Amino acid sequence: MREYILQGTERFGLSFETAASVADGLERLAAIQPDVLLLDLSLPDSQGVDTVARVRARHQAIPIVVLTGDDDETVAFEALKAGAQDYLVKGQIDAQILVRVIRYGIKRKLAEEELARERDLLRGLLNHIPDRIYFKDSASRFVRINQSMADRFHLPAPEAAVGKTDFDFHPAVTAEEFFADEQRMLESGKPIINKIERQTDEHGREVWASVTKVVMRDRQGHPTGLIGISRDISHLVRAEAALEKERTLLRNLVDHLPDYIYAVDGEGRFTMANEAFQELADRAVAQSLLGKTALELFAAPLGAEVHEAIAQVLRTGLAVINREEPCRLTKQEDCWLATTMIPLRNSDAHVVGLVAISHDITERRRARRELQSSNDELRSANTALRDLQLQVMHAERLQSIGRMAAGVAHEVKNPLAVLRMGVDFFLGAEATPELRSASGMVLEEMQSAITRADTIIMGMLNFSTPGEIQVKPVEVDGLLDHALTLVRHELNAHNYVVDRQPALRPAFALLDTQKIDQVLVNLLTNAFHAMPAGGRLTLRTVLHTLGTEEVGHDAGSRAGAQFRTGDDLIRIEIDDTGCGIPPDKVDKIFEPFFTTKETGKGTGLGLTVARKIVELHGGTLTLQNRPEGGVRSTLCFKATKERP
Repeated sequence: MREYILQGTERFGLSFETAASVADGLERLAAIQPDVLLLDLSLPDSQGVDTVARVRARHQAIPIVVLTGDDDETVAFEALKAGAQDYLVKGQIDAQILVRVIRYGIKRKLAEEELARERDLLRGLLNHIPDRIYFKDSASRFVRINQSMADRFHLPAPEAAVGKTDFDFHPAVTAEEFFADEQRMLESGKPIINKIERQTDEHGREVWASVTKVVMRDRQGHPTGLIGISRDISHLVRAEAALEKERTLLRNLVDHLPDYIYAVDGEGRFTMANEAFQELADRAVAQSLLGKTALELFAAPLGAEVHEAIAQVLRTGLAVINREEPCRLTKQEDCWLATTMIPLRNSDAHVVGLVAISHDITERRRARRELQSSNDELRSANTALRDLQLQVMHAERLQSIGRMAAGVAHEVKNPLAVLRMGVDFFLGAEATPELRSASGMVLEEMQSAITRADTIIMGMLNFSTPGEIQVKPVEVDGLLDHALTLVRHELNAHNYVVDRQPALRPAFALLDTQKIDQVLVNLLTNAFHAMPAGGRLTLRTVLHTLGTEEVGHDAGSRAGAQFRTGDDLIRIEIDDTGCGIPPDKVDKIFEPFFTTKETGKGTGLGLTVARKIVELHGGTLTLQNRPEGGVRSTLCFKATKERP
């Protein structure tokens, strides 16, 4: 029978190998891997459908054509279900039929494999794609959904949706809208592409999906249902809404700012302009600006100037920050802008445009000019005031010299009298031995008197010399001793006791000796006048480092915040035991032309000038009544490390 079946197949280019049992056949199949297997269902070691199952378990890819008897057709159909591709009935086979069946079996196997591959691809796509995919029949009933769709509906498996509709998963209003869209689509045949649908999730929150639906058709082209793909774009919709909100906010902000704002691309073409710039550029709407360059918008040479300013930033990539320039887009005179241009860069850091903002600074420049003019006038007034102050200081100095005149005359008169007596002595006496012995003593007294007179007169000249403040390092105690020398006549003429308490170590400050001499003499003279019957004068010098708790700031004081924490200060204290200052006069003693002295004994400028001199040195001058009686005058100066 086997030879009969294979007889005549050689002319079709077929070759065969045979095996008498399943066991033998399985070994041969592993060795030769044939294109097709003719399998008899009646073999010594295997019968019926089990024969197909045994072969298919070992060789999935080989097409199988089974051989069965006339009465075994039912078995043959079972074999096809078990994995065979076709069957032949024994006794009804010739070479031509055999070849045709073999070829069909091979093609069917290839088709089954291709179908299996496509089925696996589809299953993989449906099970793993995050988009929700579904198939519906013409009544909009689900026939299949993917895993993502099942998760959306909270179903245990995709098969649970079969036969259900959108009414089972969505609110009635939403489901009705979906159903109406799908029925119109099935009637018209037109697909729905990327339609944005608003839906509600299981928590009642609003969600959005991008939906695409296409019609499924049979082989005759009749619509049988539809395929739908739904993608959750809620995050995109919310982001777009937020972006639109920010864009609207930015647009409103930009359009309502009084500044002139615009943007250009890498070619210098305008891509945005706010309303202020449109008005400045004499344009009714922004569209008349967009896409054009400055060369196209503005007449020469203005267009070329604006275009070149933009091109410079685009070319160099360097920002322009608050460049002040005349406004070239208006005919208004004296109009100025502060312009900032910032280059815009892409992800590769290449310049792709710029944004510019210009602020009208016309009023600010006018105010600046007016302020400059006011400052010039103020400087002129300050110079005049300084000259006047120097004149007042000079007048006070002359007044002080007048008060000192009597004492100076007395001091100079006595030395001159001694000189005159010495001269008379040498001229009127005989040159006796006694004369010669006494001459040495007389000459020494004459020399001392001349030196004293010279010192007094030179001190007076130095005191009375006017001029600007010329500071240099000065030892403060030496300056105090010099001031006492200038008032020596007052000290000698009255019953004053002087208590000098110098600093523990030499203390230096940057001072103008002539000016400070004037201050000290004024304060000492005031102390003398307060003690007409004599008294005690204490001059004290203290070095002191200023602590935090000692720093104060009087907003109404001209010398407010004069010193700072940690400064080394020199404090000069002059105490008298006089009558003190009347309490109602304490706040007025530094006022010009105010005096507590009798008429003719003071100009009322001494303390005013003295305080001004001290303040010009960066110091302070205060007067206050002492609890034990009298007045304490306190001078404070910042110590210096410089030395003469």
